[in-house]
Amino acid sequence: MNAKPMLALTAALWLGIGLSGCSDNDEDAEGTNGGSEQTQNADAADTQDTSTSDAEAEDAESKAEEPTSAIDPAERQQVLEDSLRGNFDPQLGEIRYLVGWADLNDDGQDEAIVHVVGPMVCGTGGCDTLILQAQGDTYQVLSAQPTTEPPIALGADNHDGWQDLLMQRHVAADQPSETVRLRFDGDSYVEADGKGDDATGGKTLIEPFDSLDDAHPLFEGEISGSYEMSEPSAEASSSSDKDDKQKEKDSSIQEDSDPEAAGDAVEEEAEQQQDDSSPQQ
Repeated sequence: MNAKPMLALTAALWLGIGLSGCSDNDEDAEGTNGGSEQTQNADAADTQDTSTSDAEAEDAESKAEEPTSAIDPAERQQVLEDSLRGNFDPQLGEIRYLVGWADLNDDGQDEAIVHVVGPMVCGTGGCDTLILQAQGDTYQVLSAQPTTEPPIALGADNHDGWQDLLMQRHVAADQPSETVRLRFDGDSYVEADGKGDDATGGKTLIEPFDSLDDAHPLFEGEISGSYEMSEPSAEASSSSDKDDKQKEKDSSIQEDSDPEAAGDAVEEEAEQQQDDSSPQQ
C-alpha cells in the first residue's frame, strides 16, 4: 500500500476535526456573548422599572403633601361670601359676618371661622358660628355652633389632628356667658365635656364687636322682589281701629278748643233759648 495516500487521508481527517473544533468554539462564544447581552438587557430593564417606580412614588407623595384646595388667598374672601350666601335665605333680612382664618388641621390651607350676626339669625343666647373648610373652589360647612359669641380663639390642644377652639356661650339669658371648648371628633367640631374656663387660649381669631357696622355685609337692605308681607293679625286690626277712634276724638277736642267755633256754638245756643222763652201769640 502506498504511504502517500494514507498520509493525505490522515491530514484531511485532522483538518476536518480542527475545523469542526473551531466551529464549535465559535458557536460557544456566540452563545456566551448572546447570554451576556440578554443578562445586561434584563438588568437595564430592571433598573429602568425601579427608577420609574421611584419617580411615581415621589410624584404620589408630592401630590399627597399638596393642599386639598388651591384657592387664591387674594380671592378667598369673595369665595367665602359666595359659599355663605348659599347657606342663608336672603328673606331673613340683613345678615353680616365676622371671620378669622387659621390652619386648623395643618394641611397648608386656612379654614374659615365665621360668626354670623343679624336681627333674624341671632337669639338671646348669641349667634351662629360656622367652621368652613376649603373643598375645590368653594368652602363647605364643617361645623355649626349655635348661640355663641366672641371672643373666639384657638385652643392649646389638638384632637384627631385638628386644633381646639374656644368661644363664649350663653346657657341662659339671665346668666353671664361661659367659655366652651370645641374639639374635633373625626367628623365635626363638638363641645368638649366640662367647662372651658380653665382652658388655655391661643391666638384670638374674632374679637368682640360693638355693632353690626363692625361686621362684613352678606345681605343688606329691605327685602324686595316677590316677597309678600303677611296679612295683619286680628290684634293688629283691633289696634288700628283704636288708633282711628283716638284720632277722631282728638279732632273733636281740637274743634271744641277753637275760639271761633266755640263762639258760634254759644250764639246758636242763646238764640235757641230765646226762641224757646218767647211767649206764644
